[in-house]
Amino acid sequence: LVGAGVALCGALVMADLSVRTPRSGGSTVFLREAYGPRAAFMFGWTSILLNPVAGAAITLVSVRNLGRLFGLTESTQTFLALGWVAAIMVLNMVASRLVARIIGGVGIFKISALAAVVIVCFAGPANSAAATTATLAPIDSPWVGFGLAVVATMFAYDGWDGISLVAGEVREPSKTIPRATLLGMGLILLVYLTVNVGFFHAMPLAEVATTPALAATAVGRVIGENAAKWVTAFVACSAASTVFSSLMCNPRVAFALAEEGAFFPGVARVHTRWRTPVVAIAIYGVMMMAYIASGSGFERLTRYMVLGYLPFYGLVALAAIKAR
Repeated sequence: LVGAGVALCGALVMADLSVRTPRSGGSTVFLREAYGPRAAFMFGWTSILLNPVAGAAITLVSVRNLGRLFGLTESTQTFLALGWVAAIMVLNMVASRLVARIIGGVGIFKISALAAVVIVCFAGPANSAAATTATLAPIDSPWVGFGLAVVATMFAYDGWDGISLVAGEVREPSKTIPRATLLGMGLILLVYLTVNVGFFHAMPLAEVATTPALAATAVGRVIGENAAKWVTAFVACSAASTVFSSLMCNPRVAFALAEEGAFFPGVARVHTRWRTPVVAIAIYGVMMMAYIASGSGFERLTRYMVLGYLPFYGLVALAAIKAR
C-alpha cells in the first residue's frame, strides 16, 4: 500500500509537469526547467545507465520461467533473452505504431489472465492456520525489511513515469495525459493489489515471501500442477511483452539529451522513413543485452535501479511544487 501511494503520487506529479511542459524526455526536461542544465545532465546520464536495467531484469524473469517450464540450461536462457531483446529493438525501429498496438492488446490480455488467476486463488480454501506458523528469514532491522519491501514494490509499479517520456508525441496533451495517467494507474493499482490479496488467500505469508514462482504455485495448489504450467507460461510471455514498451519509451531520454547537446549528436537522429530515433533505441537495446549477459541477478539489478532514481524523483516532486 505504501508503494502504491508513492507510485500514484509520482504518476500525478509527472502528469502535471507533462501538461505544463509537453516535450519528450520526462524528468530530464522537468529538472532542466526547474534547476538548470546540470541537474538534467546528471539525471540524463543516470537514466542512460539505469533505464536498461529494468528491461534486462524483466527479460530475465521471462526466460527463467521458460527455463523452468522447458528445462532450459542457464546459457540457453541467456541466449534466448539476448535474441528476444534484439528482435524487439529492431521492431521498435521499423514499426513503432505496430508496437503501440501490440502493447495495448497485450495489456488487455494480461489483465484478463491476472483476473483469472485471482478468481482461481479465491476459489480455493483459505490457507490453514498451521501453514501460517512458518517463519521468515531473520533480518537485521524491521526498517531494513520495510525498506527492501518498498524498493521491490516500487519496481513492480515501475512505468508510472512512462507517458512523460513521450509527452511531446501525444496529441492534445492537456486532455490525453491526465486521462491516460488516471486510467492506467487505476487499473495497475486495482490489478496489483487484488492479485496480492488472492495470493495471501491461497498461501501463508512465509511461503509468499519465499516462493520464486508465486502465481504458478498458488494456482497449482488450487487446481493442480498442469494449470500451474500454463500460469508459468503466461508469466514468461507477460514479462517478455514488457520489453516492447521499455524499448519504445526509455530511449527517448537519450534522444532528448542529444537534441539539447548534452549527449552525442548522432543519438538525436530520426530515421527519415520510419520516423523513430533509431540510434537511441539501438543504444538502449545494446545496454539491455549487456546487463543480461553480465550475469547479475534480478534482485540486484532492480535495487540498483530504484535506489539510483530516488533522489531525482524527489527533485522532480519539488519541481512540481515550484511550478505552482
